[in-house]
Amino acid sequence: MNEDYGANIVVLTDDDGVDHEFEHLDTIEIEGKLYMAFVPAGIPDDSDEPVELTLLRADKDENGDEI
Repeated sequence: MNEDYGANIVVLTDDDGVDHEFEHLDTIEIEGKLYMAFVPAGIPDDSDEPVELTLLRADKDENGDEI
């Protein structure tokens, strides 16, 4: 994670190998599962443009690594 934008920035790689930077807004637990909320990184706080919210479920793979 990075503090460049004054927030928690994470880089997620899509299925095509392209990296995308997101700002992590919050994590919540529902019925024992963790869900994380993200918006694209670098959007000014005073922007009036609509922002796409991405919700991802955090899970563990067979090696115990978070995916």
